[in-house]
Amino acid sequence: MFRTGLVHSSGIIFIGTYGPAPAIIWKYDPRTQKLTRVGAPGEYQLDSMVEAPNGKVYIGTAYQGLVYELEPATERIRSLGTPPVVSTPWIFTMVRTRDGEIYGARGVGLFRLDWQTGKMESRGLVPGEHATPGPGRSEPIVRTLEERPDGFLWGDTNRWIFTFDPKTCKITPVADVVGYDDACYGVMHSLGESPFQDLYFQVYSRFSGRTPKRPFGICRARTGKIEPLAMEALGGKCWPCGWWQDGQRRHWLVAQSDSASGKSSMAVVDVLNHRVIERWAIPGREMPPTRLAGPGLWFISTARGTLYRAEPERKQLIPVCVNPEPVACRCLAASPLGRLGAYTYDCGFAFTLDLKSGKVADHGRVDFDDHRCVFGPAVFAGKEGRYLLANHGDTLPRLGVSDLEANHHWAVGETAIQLVRMLDGTVWGTQGALQGGHTEFTPGRSWEPAWAARPGRLFRYRPGERHLEVMRDLSPVGPLVEVPGRPGSLLIGLRERVFVFDPKAGKAVADKELPAAAAALVTDMAASVAYLVLTDGSLWSCRVGKAEQLTIQRLATDFGPGQRGCFLLPRSRRLIAIGPDGTVSVFDPDKRTVARVKGPVPLAAGPAVHPAEDVWYFADRHVLQYALPTAAAR
Repeated sequence: MFRTGLVHSSGIIFIGTYGPAPAIIWKYDPRTQKLTRVGAPGEYQLDSMVEAPNGKVYIGTAYQGLVYELEPATERIRSLGTPPVVSTPWIFTMVRTRDGEIYGARGVGLFRLDWQTGKMESRGLVPGEHATPGPGRSEPIVRTLEERPDGFLWGDTNRWIFTFDPKTCKITPVADVVGYDDACYGVMHSLGESPFQDLYFQVYSRFSGRTPKRPFGICRARTGKIEPLAMEALGGKCWPCGWWQDGQRRHWLVAQSDSASGKSSMAVVDVLNHRVIERWAIPGREMPPTRLAGPGLWFISTARGTLYRAEPERKQLIPVCVNPEPVACRCLAASPLGRLGAYTYDCGFAFTLDLKSGKVADHGRVDFDDHRCVFGPAVFAGKEGRYLLANHGDTLPRLGVSDLEANHHWAVGETAIQLVRMLDGTVWGTQGALQGGHTEFTPGRSWEPAWAARPGRLFRYRPGERHLEVMRDLSPVGPLVEVPGRPGSLLIGLRERVFVFDPKAGKAVADKELPAAAAALVTDMAASVAYLVLTDGSLWSCRVGKAEQLTIQRLATDFGPGQRGCFLLPRSRRLIAIGPDGTVSVFDPDKRTVARVKGPVPLAAGPAVHPAEDVWYFADRHVLQYALPTAAAR
């Protein structure tokens, strides 16, 4: 996704991206209307940009906290290393003052960059406590530096507002925003030159779980006191994104997102009179944009990644280019009508792909406050697959639902480690912990389908509901499927046992001991049989008799491995198991034979099985279709 940008004095707009490593530097030329790639210097995340008086561009990064130098004429990029500051290795902000000096922050440590020599000097750490209350709090970080007319810099940590005097190098904590509003996760304000001595800011709650009581405030330069900035027209999810000088009038620009429609608009705010004087329309379903430093009125929306030119006289933002890089799928499911659905990491949006037409549909941001997503299962709920269920978020992941017709999204419960669709569109699954922080798929740490065998709390999701129905009276269970021939009932594996669970009765009505623990269960409804893959590699059939009796029969002694997926092909009814190295095990129920085929290493998300064809899909930044080789190819 687009992460940062700068309008250069030459008129070129430079843009930096977030992931995957190496992040990309792009440039957009308004004269040719072309977006071209400049380079990829190596870091995962490009977080800030500033132009020096000599025209060179400096770029701050995470997660190593580097500063890159870009020479626009030659497009040469070199690393200046890290500023001599011991703090969180994120450089979220760098600013050029009216005097032509460049200052930045690495974590909560300030530094000066000498653009004539490329050397960096420490200006000290912002003192004080920087942790905010609530879950998922941020590492110590300065997000924005803003210059007052008197030359002082306003800055923020997660909770503190402070000032920095470039002449004396003195850092002064001014106000604790948590004391003003305890929903505070971070303090958001404008970058660069401010027309006012006072600081106008927003309380950003993000993962705190609270709604700010007073979302906007003014920190007075003279007294250091915070006063509420009350504006009824600015509610919901907002984002301060810069100042705009309209003749003699100076306005604050605040992007606002409407959760109902998923659309954003730009509020033009008269801060002295505490009112919104007009709104600029923003097309599409992008996240609220932020203004880029430099001449003109240019904005970027980070996710999915769009560059806009503002036309104030028409009261709108015009998209001029979008990020051409594909996003990363973190889960994948196939619907009964033949479309794929995924949640994504880089931008946190939900997408579907119609397998017949090849058309991709954008269903908007799943969670406003987290553009990331853990690896995990996914499934379509509802008769025709109107709802997509998958885990979303990374810092505090949750199981989410996307209504693909209304493009609404909501969290329904704790994270799921398996999701299984029933014939009537109901979904059953099990809850379990998922690790976040994976920028790429990590075998052994990232979720894979074999996690269904891990004990988890059983739950049911009815299409359209706002919450899960968790079976709290049951002990944790393992893999599950719908009982063949008994719609609505579950066949569940739990260690060396398999049992039938009747949801209406709320109890097990039949069970059977197994020679080894169940690793995967797969149902063939047409043949009224379930397949049990055990941890010893053996494959068994399981049938339910009329007298609530379970009968099992061994079909093979060496089937699998199937860590990356175990499923039935819909036409041939062959059973498939996918190993970590791409090995495909195939059980033919007619011949009672097991064959193996070497395939490519599966991509990170999936598998998703076509509802009518003998093909399946894995995805990452692209989708691959897999099929067994024909007899002639073998």
